[in-house]
Amino acid sequence: MRRRSGLLALLLFTVLLSALPLAAYGDNDDGPGNDQGVFKPLGLVSATLDNGTSIIKADNVPLKPKITMQFDKNVVSLIYWEKNKRCFHLYDENGKELALILSKINDTVDFTKRQYIWVEPAGQLAPGTGYRLYVAPDLVAKNGGSTLSMTTDNQGVTIRFKTAGEKIRQISGPAIAAEDAPPDAAAGSAGAALADNKITGGAGAASTTSTVTGSTGTEPAPDAAPEDTPVTGGSAAASKPLAEADLDQPNEAAPGEADAAKFAAVQRGRRLQNIVAAASGILLAGWAAVEVSRRKKKG
Repeated sequence: MRRRSGLLALLLFTVLLSALPLAAYGDNDDGPGNDQGVFKPLGLVSATLDNGTSIIKADNVPLKPKITMQFDKNVVSLIYWEKNKRCFHLYDENGKELALILSKINDTVDFTKRQYIWVEPAGQLAPGTGYRLYVAPDLVAKNGGSTLSMTTDNQGVTIRFKTAGEKIRQISGPAIAAEDAPPDAAAGSAGAALADNKITGGAGAASTTSTVTGSTGTEPAPDAAPEDTPVTGGSAAASKPLAEADLDQPNEAAPGEADAAKFAAVQRGRRLQNIVAAASGILLAGWAAVEVSRRKKKG
């Protein structure tokens, strides 16, 4: 009898242990989904400036904006932060990618800020110029299964805006043939061209100390972006994800396949947990049936 009681206790412990990791995700709609393992989709709620105005299709955006992006689930968990911060990209109207600075507040520090990511360009933007902020569909919630692809038809989110001011137009003088120009003039022209390149190349140039993405395509140091700096600015008033019609779709697919293997491994681990839990339940039910049958025979 003691043996059977010990077996029952062991089976119950196994079932509880299998279900515990899944239950740990069930905090405020960041959980693992329903009983069939279906995850709720991750969506963008709003993208606003410090004064609370939406940046989506906006004009007169400041040249150094700080954009508050609110999602409907936890997107700042340390488990997926390295993956998520590589989902954000900023392009100018010529398709050149510019460096970004991303910041967040850890959910362990302020749980109410778990759905917010702050995005700002590393350098000052050009006036009167159109820009495109792209968030890849691989952005994932803390539960590991809710992704932005679910609400964007696997396209991600593109936000277009235009900076304030008048666009600077460069005026070039008449060209001088090299063989007709005196040596001194040729040298002076080369120096002027070099100076012009230095001046015009400054807008939106990638910083090597505080950026997370840039036009060079190189990956920065993990601690480059300030992660725990409180941010002052308007929070979004919306309470549900934006409709797909409110957002533009990207012209090209953005990177995000580097962590596909890691994500698949997490999913396999969850399926294994579900199998263990189901097997434990079957064993427990079988043991109970045998025990009931034995007692009936005894009686």
